[in-house]
Amino acid sequence: MFGKLFSPKKFKSPTGVFKAEKESLIPIDVMPGNGSINALVLSLGYPTNHLHTVFTFDAPKIQSLSVKMFTQELVMVQLKECEMEISKDDVEKTINSIDWRWEYSSLNVEDILETGINEKNLSLDILRPVMLLSKEGENLYKSSQFHVYLQFENDILKSFTSADLENASTKWLKGINPQMVQHMLEEALKFQDAEFSAKDEVNKQTDALRNLPDGINNPYLDLHRSSAGNISFFNILITHYKIPCSIDGFKLMNKGRYQHTGNDIYKVGHFIYAFDEHGQLDNSTQIG
Repeated sequence: MFGKLFSPKKFKSPTGVFKAEKESLIPIDVMPGNGSINALVLSLGYPTNHLHTVFTFDAPKIQSLSVKMFTQELVMVQLKECEMEISKDDVEKTINSIDWRWEYSSLNVEDILETGINEKNLSLDILRPVMLLSKEGENLYKSSQFHVYLQFENDILKSFTSADLENASTKWLKGINPQMVQHMLEEALKFQDAEFSAKDEVNKQTDALRNLPDGINNPYLDLHRSSAGNISFFNILITHYKIPCSIDGFKLMNKGRYQHTGNDIYKVGHFIYAFDEHGQLDNSTQIG
């Protein structure tokens, strides 16, 4: 796909960095900011998470290539040494040497999407062409190419899950303790409106478990055990480790299991949760 990317000439740059444009490489003559990859990406007009950078350690001349996320469309090239000459063949060989299956493996795709959700800057218009999205329901789209479902809110990516509705954390836990995952799913299905939402809850719980200090030996497990015997690892993180949580995220993860006690105050199990005027968790208090 890169056979006609560049004309046959060679290219040089005083900084060793080029912008790919049409059939040429345009030298970047002055390093922006601190000269980091992020500074370079921003100087080209992209949010830092909208380009995917691959470091090519084995390539003789090229240090890194930056492409539009979820594609192989070249945007930037950085050489290992300034003033080094580079040709079309150098770029093509490097591109062809990259393991793109690994670059866009499920774990890496999840990392890219998670970053976009945190940055709130992955719109439907941006993702539709690069992920070949097809509409599956209201605000719900599927990428068959990357095997994920994407949920949007006001056309901004809000959440996602794999096409089999299990993320990497759930697959990890399922391989270790499938019965635990099954029990978590059974409880989620009891309270959520659809399988997608139930499995999204399980995915967030398994993510929380993987980020939980001391894992299943955490000292707060029994304080967050539901009537069904499952543990809310999510609630442990937001209660005892001050992980930020929005009121919408809280309601999603505790749907059907919280009591609204007034204003923005909710009770789940042994704890009261109070949210501020911005809809963010302000404090939690143990009650008995």
